[in-house]
Amino acid sequence: MKLHNEGKSNKRIVEILKSKGIKRRNRNDDYSVKDAFMCIKKIKKREERMKDIKYQLGSWILWKKN
Repeated sequence: MKLHNEGKSNKRIVEILKSKGIKRRNRNDDYSVKDAFMCIKKIKKREERMKDIKYQLGSWILWKKN
């Protein structure tokens, strides 16, 4: 995501990952342009969901034992 935020294209991101020897998580092959696109898409959706979380605490009653 850092590379995407710097303005790099998906193709350039894949070239950087290949040059550093970074493989896909569950497979032992290199990233493709589609893999980079889907990773970025999923991260964007995750960040959007985190923004939508709203917490609401109602009134609480505490019982004290004597």
